[in-house]
Amino acid sequence: MASPNPVVERLDLLSEQWEAFATDEEPRLLLWQLDPDELRMVDAFLAREGDERTGVHDDVFVTLETPFQHPETHGYALYQTFAAGYLESREALSAAGVDAEWQLAPFAERPGHDIPFLIRACESFITHYELGRHLVLVLRPRLVADPDAYQLWLHRFALVTPPHVRALVLDDTDAPAFLTLATTERVRVRAVPARLDMPGALEAVSRDAGNLETPGGQLRHRLVQLGAALKKQDLTSALELGSAAIAIATAHGLWHAAVPVHFTLGGGLAGAQRLKEAEAEYTAAEAMALRGEREGPDEARAACATLRVQARLGLGSVLIAERAFERAAELYEQTTPLAAALGDPKGVLDCQRLACFCYEQADKPELALRSGAAGLATARSMDEQTLAASTFPYLAETLMRLTESGPLAPLRPQLEREIALVTQPRERVLECPPA
Repeated sequence: MASPNPVVERLDLLSEQWEAFATDEEPRLLLWQLDPDELRMVDAFLAREGDERTGVHDDVFVTLETPFQHPETHGYALYQTFAAGYLESREALSAAGVDAEWQLAPFAERPGHDIPFLIRACESFITHYELGRHLVLVLRPRLVADPDAYQLWLHRFALVTPPHVRALVLDDTDAPAFLTLATTERVRVRAVPARLDMPGALEAVSRDAGNLETPGGQLRHRLVQLGAALKKQDLTSALELGSAAIAIATAHGLWHAAVPVHFTLGGGLAGAQRLKEAEAEYTAAEAMALRGEREGPDEARAACATLRVQARLGLGSVLIAERAFERAAELYEQTTPLAAALGDPKGVLDCQRLACFCYEQADKPELALRSGAAGLATARSMDEQTLAASTFPYLAETLMRLTESGPLAPLRPQLEREIALVTQPRERVLECPPA
């Protein structure tokens, strides 16, 4: 008999946790406490429940990403997001033969009356569609302006909403944002740790995938085990597994496959404040990437050039943690042409920004200004979209600090003008049609 799929097992575990919450008459709000690697499983659970062909439960889940900005009117904002999504889907619902005639509720915002209004709108939707059990508001705000006020709002909602309207909020297992709510309201709120053991699932998936007698399969399995060891903060096992993975990669000339192992070990060692050892891992990662550029398979050489830059950036972060700012600045300066060779203007700007910051921290203002000026020149050459996705605001902030006082203060007006020129909308050049 085939062993059950480990991913499906985790989905079923979430399903059992949800069923236990949904069949309890008392709670209204589920705080699902998750590790970062468990989030995608909740997304998969919601996707499965959102498809009538695969859904297990009779509940209807509606995900709302409305920012939490104004506590007195947040319920209205949630309704507006809900209503906008319904209007967008009306045509598709009609095409599928589904009634799309639910009447949206008119409202005038009355601060403090938002939760009763939201509940009435939800009840109207439930009645119109004769929902089997619950309408579940999956609240995943893109922004929370005031976390304490948001907890109070959720508490108010949980106290007054009826049993057939529930809310689902995702929280962090190790650093729960809703700890106060979970500990002060034990009747209407349930905090449930998912405990999915995703490292165990990945190891089972790797084992089921087979090919463990091949270098690629062995390397894949060691990497999965390495990730699990680091999650448990078992550095001794992680270092043993990492060494085994690197040995497999190098024995078969897979230099590009060894580099991420060094990255992973470097990150784990840095997190444990074993900075000198982390520094050695990133240095080894660069050496391995360089060897891959020169000796590796043709299809991996370009990737090794990128990995080399990433290894140097990782080393720079460790040097900053060690407060070896001048060494870090020199490293970033030396990395700039490598990023330029990759055709990566954002990477170039990041190297120049970090060099500027590190020289500032090393009390070398003139060198910091030199790097910052180079960064300004790079930013000026970027198109608006690339600039918007870059770290230019941090460079500008550093340059303003550099010229706040001291010998560089006279340069501040000029730098302010140059920063303004970079950030202003680019003029569009209209091409004239040929005569």
